[in-house]
Amino acid sequence: MLGLVLVGVAARAEERGTLVGQVRESQGAPVAEASVLARNLATGVVRSTLTAADGTFTVSDLPFGRYQVRITRDGFSDALVEAQLRTTSVTLDPVILVPGTIREVVTVTASRASRDTMTTPEVVSVVTERQLQERLPGTAADILRDLPGTSTQSQSFLTRPIIRGLEGNRVLVLVDGERLNHGRTPTSHVGNGVETGLVDVGTLEAVEVMRGAGSVLYGTEALGGTINFRTRPPATTDGGIRVSGVVDPFFTSNGPGGRYGGSLGFATRRLTVRARQSFENFSDYTSGGPVETGYASVTPQFNPVTRVVTGSTYRTNATRVEGRFFVTEQMFIRSSYERFRAAPYQYPLQGTFNFLFSNRDKVNAGLVVRELSPVVASIQVSGYYQWQQRRDQVTVRALPALFQVTDRQINPTTGGFDGQVVLTPWRNHVITAGVSFYRDTSADDRIVLRGTLPTPPGGLTPAQAQAQAAQIRTDPAALRALRAAQPRRDVPNANFQDVAFFAQDEVIVNRYVRLIGGLRMDHYRSRALDTPSYDIFNLVPPGTAGITGLASLRHANTALTGSGGIVVSPIQNISLVARLARSYREPNIFDRYNAGASHTISPTTRSVTIPNPDLKPETGVNLDVGCKVRFTRFAGSLTYFRNRYSNFISNFGAPVPGLAPIPNPIPGGAPLAVLQRQNLGQIRMQGIEADVEAPFRLPDALRSSFVTLLGNISTTRGDDLQTNQPVDPFNFPVVPVKAVVGMRWNSATNRYWLEYRSRIVTTQRRLPPGSLYAQPGTARLGFTVHDLRGGINLDRERYGVAVTLGIENLSNRFYQDLFSLFDAPARGRAFVAGVRFRFF
Repeated sequence: MLGLVLVGVAARAEERGTLVGQVRESQGAPVAEASVLARNLATGVVRSTLTAADGTFTVSDLPFGRYQVRITRDGFSDALVEAQLRTTSVTLDPVILVPGTIREVVTVTASRASRDTMTTPEVVSVVTERQLQERLPGTAADILRDLPGTSTQSQSFLTRPIIRGLEGNRVLVLVDGERLNHGRTPTSHVGNGVETGLVDVGTLEAVEVMRGAGSVLYGTEALGGTINFRTRPPATTDGGIRVSGVVDPFFTSNGPGGRYGGSLGFATRRLTVRARQSFENFSDYTSGGPVETGYASVTPQFNPVTRVVTGSTYRTNATRVEGRFFVTEQMFIRSSYERFRAAPYQYPLQGTFNFLFSNRDKVNAGLVVRELSPVVASIQVSGYYQWQQRRDQVTVRALPALFQVTDRQINPTTGGFDGQVVLTPWRNHVITAGVSFYRDTSADDRIVLRGTLPTPPGGLTPAQAQAQAAQIRTDPAALRALRAAQPRRDVPNANFQDVAFFAQDEVIVNRYVRLIGGLRMDHYRSRALDTPSYDIFNLVPPGTAGITGLASLRHANTALTGSGGIVVSPIQNISLVARLARSYREPNIFDRYNAGASHTISPTTRSVTIPNPDLKPETGVNLDVGCKVRFTRFAGSLTYFRNRYSNFISNFGAPVPGLAPIPNPIPGGAPLAVLQRQNLGQIRMQGIEADVEAPFRLPDALRSSFVTLLGNISTTRGDDLQTNQPVDPFNFPVVPVKAVVGMRWNSATNRYWLEYRSRIVTTQRRLPPGSLYAQPGTARLGFTVHDLRGGINLDRERYGVAVTLGIENLSNRFYQDLFSLFDAPARGRAFVAGVRFRFF
């Protein structure tokens, strides 16, 4: 492969040209020292220059192709033009800069390449590195609360994302385009979900949230949306030796503590490397007050008098080492290693839920080659191996007479490969095609200590069980002995893999119309391995509900997904967009093989959950129609979405139709009803999402500063089409209306700034009969939370300093995320501070 790439580089055609232009103010005066960046749409390569004293610029030595040219200058809104370079020199129309703060927004996630969001039919929100510094999120997922169409469940390390009413493994989470999800993660389960807390905030360059189906480019799990955490690449240099570094601590007064991180980089013309280390240490936080009227706490860790959430302490440390070696100007090799460790912390759940550790390690290597020939624009090849570990211990006293301690460790690993080529075989076509592969392997172990009152002969009292639970937390020898004596698993050792081929064509018909269409074929295989401690076969008679042994727990499936979109721009500042896509999610290891009750059989157990060999994939048809605008004094978007899903998988087991209870293996025990996770009927999600940004220039007496009105609003409605009832928020956490409104003041150079934001969430009152959230004391009311932040940015030739100060939950409001029934209340008023010092 490398030999072919080198031959392609050597054979690269010499069809190259120059872009020439001029930049002026609205009054006609030339703008000097404006930054000009020309981005090749096919390769992603960016060439940059500055305008001369007369406002002119020249970007030379560019391969023929289509370019986006971005012009920026402090105190002015960005200007963006597209140009087709087909001859040795192309002169652009004069570019006019107007005072403002509107910025270009670039997405990589929507098309696997850099694109202006105005030119994509997908609905994408992008949070830039500077916005991350200014908003000071405690965890990587916290930033999602202020974006349209997204919300979160839980708090702190376990914050879980929701997009358009879908959560868990129905939202795909990527880190630099590679899956954080794995096949062992429950689809939707209290205390579980994709662990976005395993992403170090300090490494991020941007967060991209693509709402709607992403199955064509990313495969299974991109059902409701895709979140891509993009890390910051190491700094480069054109010559000599460059040493650079960043120190970026963050502090909070509520749950007092902070994040302390920094990085050090070294670069030459050929080689660049960087190492980063960060630590987090946060204490128990306090909720707002007074406590909401009618609030019924099911979280023993929350004291309504002191409002302290005991157990919300958590500590982490993260290490990242990465480098790039440039073989030629157009070809480089990249590699990285990540290590993340989360120390003991508690999840405020009914009973006591201790996360004894949550770890993630990942190695990555890749090759990127650009500008090979007029037909082969770029090739990217990468591979990674990731292993995660999580151990938790749950202590539950479910009934006055029942006590149980469960200690579990899961060890999923993932190996993956991705190859992508960008082709330009015909004029105005950009084709992205590739192959991807990954394989998830899961291995669990579990200990269950049970006690009842009165204590049966030889049984454990609750006090004895608690003492033993405390011992095995800190005594590895005792833990090993118990695991050897009583190995039990509710999920067998198993693997889950996918091989996929995809292709997407972007056709620029003319300056007004752009078409994007793609296809993807996936071949999924899952297999339960021989696991003696997985005792489901000993509990149910052979043939029960299709279970006949390991042979019935092996699955293979081929899926075909597609999407098509159109972008119509009657003028350059307006894009009318529409997109129709098929979404898909293959049942994962947990969905297919979980046998939840097999580890809790006792005389009082009345049901057992078994796998469902006939479980069908979840599918959907997703429609988005909208409009995007970006003027120098106004930017925004409006989208209507309508998603129809089939065969959603139930979160919990349901009785198998026509199957009578089976005998309890414990003498005298109650007969066991047999439950299976089943496919539900058809679900429809629909709603409207809008966002707006409107800067106004203040009089010259105020030094030409700006006030910007900003905000977004999203409405979502979910319906079960089979029962003609609203969806149950316990399975589909639909936020009916969420709005974020605010105002920002900043100086013309954006050196000084002050911002106020208010987040408004309304109560979900569309509940089906019998919903848990309809019971007295369980409803979670809407809320309004106010935040105030401000800061200063000082950039110099050799260093930069940014300081941000803020007050979160300004009114100290008591509230809880809308569907966090078993979670603790959210953080009350907190004073936060962040500093970012860069030297280079």
